[in-house]
Amino acid sequence: SFSGEQLNYIRKKHPEYKTLLQNWSSSKKVEVLGGAFYNSFLPLCHGLDRNGQIDLHSSTVRETCGRRPRGMTFYCDAWDSSLITNLSTCGMEYAVLHENAFAQDKKRFLPVYMNALGKHCDLIPCYESLKPGVDTVCDSFIKKLEKEVHKSSAKDNFTQFNPDRIIAIKFTDNEFSELNDANWFENFLECIENHNNSSGHPLYLSTLSNYLKISDKKIPAFVSSYFKNPDPNGKQYLSV
Repeated sequence: SFSGEQLNYIRKKHPEYKTLLQNWSSSKKVEVLGGAFYNSFLPLCHGLDRNGQIDLHSSTVRETCGRRPRGMTFYCDAWDSSLITNLSTCGMEYAVLHENAFAQDKKRFLPVYMNALGKHCDLIPCYESLKPGVDTVCDSFIKKLEKEVHKSSAKDNFTQFNPDRIIAIKFTDNEFSELNDANWFENFLECIENHNNSSGHPLYLSTLSNYLKISDKKIPAFVSSYFKNPDPNGKQYLSV
């Protein structure tokens, strides 16, 4: 995901990266998400300003990457239930929110389905607690993911309808760069291949849109308000 200003910078200063984004998006190797153009704290914005920023960002993504975004992220994961109307009006099918925004019994590694004021939207929990670091051993990481999914799915009735679960993880620029410089992703891909050759429970990489196309089971929930505190010296999360 990019802010609108970052996308404009890419278009003006780095046309080679724009070409790469278009190629990756067209081949569905990469999905560029939408958002508020100026990375605004959307719950505090007027409804028209919300729609304007989301639409402007979507247009910029389409002009830069060749595809209009289907989902979006929020600055500080700032969420209010009234945003459902704005997402629906702007053609957004889903949004990504921090896992702490959801009640524990809703965190099943499945999309969450939310209704408000006659509108609806899918919400994808993002599991920061499962984020790997440079020192994380890839084999151990895969085992941890399997353990968490098994622990969650053993308590619900969704497996018979949809055995495929999804784990979304968000990295900052610095975190991604550190992992990339350490060749962590190459090692992870190799471990996935070895795992799939020896396990009856394969692990795949996918974009959120591709997963939602094959996932027909969603958990109904209601998330009123939430935001993630950006101050690392303060309380890390505040849920309302």
